[in-house]
Amino acid sequence: MMSDERWKHVVAYVLAISLCCVLLTLTMSLWQADLSVPFDYSGDALLAQMAVKGLIENGWYLHNGFLGAPMGQDLYDFPMGDTLDLLIMKLIVLFTGNYAVVTNLFFLLTFPLTTLTAMLAFRQLKLSYALSIVGGLLFTFLPYHFYRGEAHLFLSSYFIVPLVVLVCLWLYKGAIFFRPSEDGKVRLSLGDPITLAALGICLMASLTMAYYVFFSCFFLLVAGIAASVTRRSRYPLLACAILIAMIVLVYCATMMPSLLYQLANGINPYVGVRSAFETEVYGLKIDQLLMPISGHRIGFLASIKDKYDATAPLVNENAYVALGAIGSIGFILLMGWAFYRLLGGRFGSAFTDMLDVLSAMNLSAVLLATVGGFGALFAVIYPQFRAINRISVFIAFFSLLALLIAIQLLSNMYLKADHGRLIFAGTLILVLAVGVWDQTSPEFVPQYSSIKAQYWSDDAFIKEVEAAVPPGSMIFQMPYIEFPEYSEYFPQLYGIQDYDLFKGYLHSTSLHWSFGAIKGRGGDEWEKNISSMPLEDMVKMLSLAGFDGIYVDSYGYPKNDTTLTDDLSKILKTGPIVSPDGRLYFFSMKGYNERLKANYTAEALASMQKAAFDPAARVQVISRPLTLEWRSGFAVLEGNLSDNWRWCPQEGELYVVNPSREDINVTMRMWLTALNGPAELHMDSDLFNNSIVIDGHTPFEKTFVVPHGRHIVKFTYYGPESTDSRAFKLENFTLTY
Repeated sequence: MMSDERWKHVVAYVLAISLCCVLLTLTMSLWQADLSVPFDYSGDALLAQMAVKGLIENGWYLHNGFLGAPMGQDLYDFPMGDTLDLLIMKLIVLFTGNYAVVTNLFFLLTFPLTTLTAMLAFRQLKLSYALSIVGGLLFTFLPYHFYRGEAHLFLSSYFIVPLVVLVCLWLYKGAIFFRPSEDGKVRLSLGDPITLAALGICLMASLTMAYYVFFSCFFLLVAGIAASVTRRSRYPLLACAILIAMIVLVYCATMMPSLLYQLANGINPYVGVRSAFETEVYGLKIDQLLMPISGHRIGFLASIKDKYDATAPLVNENAYVALGAIGSIGFILLMGWAFYRLLGGRFGSAFTDMLDVLSAMNLSAVLLATVGGFGALFAVIYPQFRAINRISVFIAFFSLLALLIAIQLLSNMYLKADHGRLIFAGTLILVLAVGVWDQTSPEFVPQYSSIKAQYWSDDAFIKEVEAAVPPGSMIFQMPYIEFPEYSEYFPQLYGIQDYDLFKGYLHSTSLHWSFGAIKGRGGDEWEKNISSMPLEDMVKMLSLAGFDGIYVDSYGYPKNDTTLTDDLSKILKTGPIVSPDGRLYFFSMKGYNERLKANYTAEALASMQKAAFDPAARVQVISRPLTLEWRSGFAVLEGNLSDNWRWCPQEGELYVVNPSREDINVTMRMWLTALNGPAELHMDSDLFNNSIVIDGHTPFEKTFVVPHGRHIVKFTYYGPESTDSRAFKLENFTLTY
């Protein structure tokens, strides 16, 4: 028989999960939803859905042969991490193979999972069941959860946060690894339940997204230092170091496929490029923590938020950090507690130590992440964690926990009688109702009807496309858009967004799509060069490469401009299939391909077809055969396709890769400019050696032979020192052959 306490335990968790599901249904109007249609069908949500579909079709997401045609997509340069979330999705895939259903179910599952872990943490910290339920639900229904949504699917999965904070509090109490023995000495204890639980939690934390891994390590370090200073002991810091080392090592192990790929192929300098100043742009702002949410149910508060967003500087995704009214009270309480303790305040309670470390972690989070904070200094060394405002989800948990502690202390002191318990219960119900009402908005309800209409319009169009070409056909997509993270330096895209071209793949079952090749690698270079050809030449090369159709998103071109589709109709001698909403066009290349093949002898055709299906040879025959990789100092390309440049410090390297077996005669042309006046530039390699004096806008031209393999051209600048990382620049660099 189950004891009364166990029944109470089970009932409390069942009640919490049930309330979570009810509140989730109400806040998102789930009765209107169709799980086979994504809740978000735009922007970054398409990127997440691409990864989910790739996970389903390929077993994992890193390689996808249905994208980046003709060479396939490899995401090793753009790894997502998030192994724990992906494994959860793998479990969902056991029940459904529909990527939209998997994405929606995973997003919905993050709500009860967060409630569950928050409750577990609160109960471990000796808070009452009632407080744990209320706190768990308030943390689950943070504005952050809805703002991130399916667009930032893995940020929405923050259920690990309460457990990481729990480990930090255990660490502060000295309950992990090192325990005093009977002889008074401190001994290592690996079999202790708390130590084992901490190891398990840190293992899970290491399998989450990179930001949560980073923040987890940061707060463990803060807790370890605080405990060592308070207790004048090295053991908490040592325990902290062990936990952080485990998290880092496991995370690095999950990244090993990407690390090995980059070791073999070189680091891609074009992907995930971040600058230190971006940490300031996306930094945390305290006023946004305390600000009402956009679209607040109270018009006056909504107008305050709208006015702030319209007039304040640096408003971007850092607007998603709002704590809500309840969380804001806890945040102010924690800030006040820090000053109270610094001024010598004393408070006799079992929760005093907990409030001390919570206030220390909260203050550390603000000092790290706020605009102009220590995070900006850290970014000078390592700028990858630019959106450091995402630490707000930890701040939210600190704040809610502090407020729950305060409520429990007050109830223990003043509400001991039966009527006091009724007041306490009523107060908690009011706090929960007001909190969830304040933290959510009608704007959080997806636009189910409009999303569904667009989704099924695209689906009907792709089904027509699939019927028009054989299974396994390659489809070339226009316009050319670099992937991932479209650069502002490339031509205007009018009404199209970064990842809209994934929609073709998301609705197809057997077609191979050109979009999705990683920029800076051979597949993207191939696609970019094909796209830059005159249209008639481009179509011919696509035919030789084995493509069976051309997909055009008209939102990538000026409104009402039909020049491209008209010209394609003339070249291909066929009309397009048009999507029901008139946005998408598809041209079959079947007739064109047959006519082109008729113009070649069997021997010539066989040679070209062999080359078309050999990735290395395909680059040689169809596109420019050489792949260029700018490394070791060279900055990203600036400007546009017709007028561009890249800066370099004193030294830089250009990798020239010839994948073919033939020697290639090439001519290199560029203009050189030194930042601080006349200078000498040496270019050394196994291909050629040259020195040139840069004086003003200096032209350079060199003809040489590139054999098979990889060759390094090293640029060395000799001239006046620069005050920043720019010494000279290469303008309008070209290789022709």
